Amino acid sequence: MLVPFAITLVASRRLGEHVSAQRYGLIAFGFVGVVAVVRPTPGDFSPWALLVVVAALFLVLREFATRRVDPTIPPLVVALLTAIAITSMMGLLSVFIGWGDITGAAIVALVVACGFLIVGYLCAIEAVRVGDLSVSAPFRYTAVAGAVVVGYVMFDEAPDPLTWFGCVLIVSAGVASARADAFAMSQASSHAS
Repeated sequence: MLVPFAITLVASRRLGEHVSAQRYGLIAFGFVGVVAVVRPTPGDFSPWALLVVVAALFLVLREFATRRVDPTIPPLVVALLTAIAITSMMGLLSVFIGWGDITGAAIVALVVACGFLIVGYLCAIEAVRVGDLSVSAPFRYTAVAGAVVVGYVMFDEAPDPLTWFGCVLIVSAGVASARADAFAMSQASSHAS
């Protein structure tokens, strides 16, 4: 939940991206939606919560590292290297966790997940390379709304009204951010001509 704020803040400070008060407001609006969906309680916080903060910092670093990758390197190569790095880290972690039996259904699910992951990586890489990081960052919240939909479709977890409200806030913030960006681009192009 902190990643969009962190990416936007660092992009404005380090890359000189212009971030309006409206954009910060929309990120905060999306954040409220995420909190409505997740509903963290004081009991949810533990020393392990620091691991989430560390993961968020690494995600911010990854976005900026991706931004600095030579544009002549194809996105598929960047995605492949990312996948190899993550697979290697998880392989090392599996030494401590142990192994279980893998069913045919699990293999099919893994292949499908890999397909979605590849498409997601490619889209994320292009978004980071082409656009402002502060523009693409708020769209990370859509993963929360997507998780609610997957929970409903795959696991028959019916969202309650507060969860739906949070999803509406998240999607509304994303749509408003995209519209504000499109408006700003049209204003810039009309002033240029």
